[in-house]
Amino acid sequence: MQPTTVFSDRVLLPHGLRSAAVEVRGARIAAVHEVAAAPEGSLDLTGCLVMPALVNGHTHLPMASLRALGGLAARSGNVVEELWFGIESRLTAADVRAFTRMGALECLLAGTGAVFEHYYEGRAVAEALRDTGLTGVVAPTLQDLGGPGVPELEAQLEVTLEIHRDPGLAAAGISAMWGPHATDTVSDALWRRLLSQGDDLPLHVHVAQSLEEVARVRARGASPVELLDRVGALEREVLLVHGLYVSDADRRLLDPKRHRLGHTPWSQTQFAFPAPVDAWLDEGFDVVVGTDAGACNDSMNVQQELRLMAVGSLYEVTAATTDFRASGNEATAAALGEHRRQVFDATHRRSDPRWLLGTVGEAAGALVPSLGLGRLEVGALANLAAYDLEHPALWPAADPLRAVVFGDATQALHSLLVAGRWIGEVGDVRALCRRDDVRAWREEATQRWKKLLDL
Repeated sequence: MQPTTVFSDRVLLPHGLRSAAVEVRGARIAAVHEVAAAPEGSLDLTGCLVMPALVNGHTHLPMASLRALGGLAARSGNVVEELWFGIESRLTAADVRAFTRMGALECLLAGTGAVFEHYYEGRAVAEALRDTGLTGVVAPTLQDLGGPGVPELEAQLEVTLEIHRDPGLAAAGISAMWGPHATDTVSDALWRRLLSQGDDLPLHVHVAQSLEEVARVRARGASPVELLDRVGALEREVLLVHGLYVSDADRRLLDPKRHRLGHTPWSQTQFAFPAPVDAWLDEGFDVVVGTDAGACNDSMNVQQELRLMAVGSLYEVTAATTDFRASGNEATAAALGEHRRQVFDATHRRSDPRWLLGTVGEAAGALVPSLGLGRLEVGALANLAAYDLEHPALWPAADPLRAVVFGDATQALHSLLVAGRWIGEVGDVRALCRRDDVRAWREEATQRWKKLLDL
């Protein structure tokens, strides 16, 4: 591929917004030049905010096919085990590839350049990412105690290593992590087997996401985090997703240098409740934000998670709220107002736009440093998004980062470069949907979806 140089007067570099030109060679960033004007022959995007493409830190892309399935009634219990496991046990590799493409397309259209994906049929997932041009880290789901993945355990163990070692996938910006499903569906023996492998891959695992998981693991003599400690998993880099039932004592077993909380705000409000993020931040942990699945979120737009991430704690039901509702007097109203002030003071750090962008950027990227996700710097994957700051959805964009974090930024997505390739067309990302192969993918996915659900 020929070199591509992208210039803007507002480029988000690791040290702040600068007027700069980003030179791309192949799939990587070859140079970053802080210059006042567009170099000759460059793509001049003056007036746009150029920043790292978003990173969706926890996804199940094929589950876009299960969007809204079951309605509210399904979410009143354990929807994972009571509904989705049954459907997923019938999926073929071809189904997974077709459905993954649709989830990947949705991510691209929302300005996402990379995903941390955890699902069955890992080879099909990786191929679908390559089909669509999305980059990411695939964690083929591993289960031996329960769940749809049990019959495929040996195959998915091998697939994980194949993805990790495949130079073609590496060139496309696709890598691998170990994907043990959860602490209750993976035996101690399987944990130890993974950790004994020569490839020192990080772990991407659901931890303490349901009461059922906690009860099953307690029957084995530990909490979910204690089990990870017992089998030696905490010696690795670990993305611990959800963490709804992680105690303070559990958290003391974790190390902020190696372990990150995977947080999916909107999804968690639907199938459970949001994890107490501030307790993790108080102890120095990085937080990685993702959408989870279309089945429990209805959207794969990780940018839209950030507003809830910023202010979610203010939605908590508290004793002060209950007291005011009961009495309605001036004293309890004042107490409620004071509670709100205390919560705001404790959590306003979560409203900092630069920090919020880090939760969909560098925080996840640090797990797989070879990809260079979430940063515009030499050697990183050439994943960048350009937002039109004059678009009505962002105008007047006096604070460009705040505009992109808190606004409906997808409307203003001007251009998207992923692994050195433009998605759609420069200035028209949605041209992606007009491609003949994309139309064919949608038709295939629709037919497979109807067959899967017997419609």
